[in-house]
Amino acid sequence: MAGGVEMGAQADGRVHAGGAGLAPWWPRAVLALAALAVCGVLAGAYLRGGSLDEYATVYFADPHVPWRTAWDHLWPGETNPPFFYIVARFWELVSGPGLFARRLVNLLPLGFVLAWFGCAARRYPAQRGFLLGLALFACSGKFLLLDFTQYRDYFSQYCAELVFLGAATLAYVARARRVDWFQLAALPVLVMFHQVTALYTAVLLAAVLLAEWRRGAYLRAVSLVCVAGAAAVPLLWFTWLQQHQAHSVLGEVSWITARGPLNAVYTILSHLMPAIGENYAAVLVAGAVLLRPGMRARALPVAWLRLVAGATVAATGVILVINHFAPLIVDRYFSFFAVEVMVLLALLLVPVFAARPRLALLVGANAAVYVVYSVLTVPLDQGWRPDAALVARLAGQCQGTRIHAGMRPDVPPERIGLAEVAAREHLALLPPGPDAPGRCPVIYWSEYGVPDAALIARDGGDVARAADAAAGFGLDAGELAHARGILGKTGVIVVVRP
Repeated sequence: MAGGVEMGAQADGRVHAGGAGLAPWWPRAVLALAALAVCGVLAGAYLRGGSLDEYATVYFADPHVPWRTAWDHLWPGETNPPFFYIVARFWELVSGPGLFARRLVNLLPLGFVLAWFGCAARRYPAQRGFLLGLALFACSGKFLLLDFTQYRDYFSQYCAELVFLGAATLAYVARARRVDWFQLAALPVLVMFHQVTALYTAVLLAAVLLAEWRRGAYLRAVSLVCVAGAAAVPLLWFTWLQQHQAHSVLGEVSWITARGPLNAVYTILSHLMPAIGENYAAVLVAGAVLLRPGMRARALPVAWLRLVAGATVAATGVILVINHFAPLIVDRYFSFFAVEVMVLLALLLVPVFAARPRLALLVGANAAVYVVYSVLTVPLDQGWRPDAALVARLAGQCQGTRIHAGMRPDVPPERIGLAEVAAREHLALLPPGPDAPGRCPVIYWSEYGVPDAALIARDGGDVARAADAAAGFGLDAGELAHARGILGKTGVIVVVRP
């Protein structure tokens, strides 16, 4: 193996993406880190507080809303397709209410991706090194450590991306021709759950189909086309029913910060590092592999590396073009970008790990630090709970204090979230509306209609007046004269005293 790191190539042209020569402790270390990450996210899902987006999922996935009402009236008001909400509705019928119980819907994609890793390791024993490398990055990034703890669809997309691209990579390097049923099962999630993910999927699918066709894996290519086409039918049907879906997706994004091209590229790349566990050691070693020929594997699947990298750049380029007309740069939208980078890193680094165990230790230690940090800090995010505790303390100063929660006009996800955190503090909430204090003060509380710094400055630093304007509390001049505004941890509270 003079002059380079050998990945191992068989006479039939198959490439071994590492595995042979890895230190004996490496598989055990990766599995231990993955186990720690899974235990940590389960604890995080139980301990952390909720967010407006999670309460929006509760609203859109409410199983008590008739299906016809949801399809015709509820879901068309949402910019994203409703297919995760369909899954979540069925899950809540089994799990029951409660944010933690609902978050456990993420056990379904977690079980799916773990089953794929296990089956792939048995099906491709020569590629277990690649699978271990992919598992290392997959379990040490924010899309597992944070997104599992949230009642949203992004973790499902992440797991489907891992399976789809991981299976495509294994089939290419092992020259496999059999259909991968896990890969086919992942494809509908990628097509139907989110528009940005669907765009990345379309570009990568085109590249994968080209590779499959050129190497004669016709059954794999045809099966992928059939499943993707079938998954597109309900999406197109819903888009047609929604009528102005395209306008909604591209137009109703005022909450996303507008960014120029260079700022957008910088932001995407800065989002990438948490997605791969801030693993700067891996990035530096990968850079050395690319820049120093002596560290490269002679059997490296260069064509596949170029194909995945090219698809990543092409899809991201399309997103940047769309972003020029309507803001689209949000960190959670780029999980596919992160997974593509994870696959590239695993292909590049695992052969190096076999020859240089100290580099494997360095990259693994970097991953472990991020996992431990995330496991300890993610549960600290208590969402709206600190504000609910503050409202409880304020109301406890005078028995009979009335609490009006929410903004006007009514925002259902905020109402659902306020009711959830208020129940923890045994608070009785009234709907938003004007109210005159009697013996006790009146409290107004909103987690959505929070004034920004510019609005507060415009009102001369008067938080109460700015909050009334932002949340529509409807306070008159006399009430504002006796009002004190408090910016909570996530929301705003106005106390009107007698």
